[in-house]
Amino acid sequence: MKKLVDFAYQWTGKGEHRRRVAIINDFLDALERCPLEACSADGSRGIGYYALRYALDVINDSPYLRTHPARSEFKRLIYDKPEYKASIDIRSITAISSWVGDPIADLDALPETMGFYGREPSYGPFSEAGMTELCNAVYQEFGNSVSEPRLFSVTDVTWSEERIAGNTGASRRFSLWRRLSSRERCSPTRIDALMYPVALNDAAFLTLIRDWRLVLVKHNPMLFEPFLNVKEVWPDGISIMEYERYSGGRQKEYWLIPKPHNAPPEVRARLVCLHAQLDMAGVLDVFRSVCEARSAYLQVQPHLADDIVW
Repeated sequence: MKKLVDFAYQWTGKGEHRRRVAIINDFLDALERCPLEACSADGSRGIGYYALRYALDVINDSPYLRTHPARSEFKRLIYDKPEYKASIDIRSITAISSWVGDPIADLDALPETMGFYGREPSYGPFSEAGMTELCNAVYQEFGNSVSEPRLFSVTDVTWSEERIAGNTGASRRFSLWRRLSSRERCSPTRIDALMYPVALNDAAFLTLIRDWRLVLVKHNPMLFEPFLNVKEVWPDGISIMEYERYSGGRQKEYWLIPKPHNAPPEVRARLVCLHAQLDMAGVLDVFRSVCEARSAYLQVQPHLADDIVW
């Protein structure tokens, strides 16, 4: 009798496994009919630190990731280090935040000319009096988030070359000041800053890049039913944050896709093809962007003046 019960249990288990694999294959079939497509990022939120921080906010609010094994790694991925004051090379600032609109991450793309009080715009370099006027104009807009005057609030992304200055409206003037200061090769201009360093938990990041891939793709309502089906039988597999049949005008979404070794053996070959298709489509890969930022930091850092910590 015991052997009969064991046989029935094994048969039921095998049947459930076959059903699970079949539903996963159905979902992969749907992805072949409606392949994932790349989409443009939302301004500077799709670049570097902002892309990662925004993705983490979406993930933490996602109802589809509450029991996912990757959730705990995401929750401890970024942490704050103690703040400090320092005199830093103005050229180390790579982006400017904004209270209104998107942050600005490409400072060199801003207009190079600037005019004051009705005078004709000028390319610079300014005279000493002109540079003083420019600096004063910047300080009138910056520094409202800190108590001390002429002190910039700077988010220091410690795993990349990103340093983000807090701003309330003088991004073009700050960009011009930074550009003119870059010509002073021997004695770079320094600014005083209250530094807010953010760090990456290497152990959590290693787990994520080993087992998962986080990509930003176009929203496709045709994948709604297949996704719900596969989520039921593979809750620790492919997951889509904020997914709905009707996106309310949303055109893009984050997908968390397991690496092939993290999938059932029967579908690993198809997962390899899916990842290759994502590479060919040119989708934004958030983890890869972090890795590239770390590499760029090692190349850029030696060319900047060292911080002087107070």
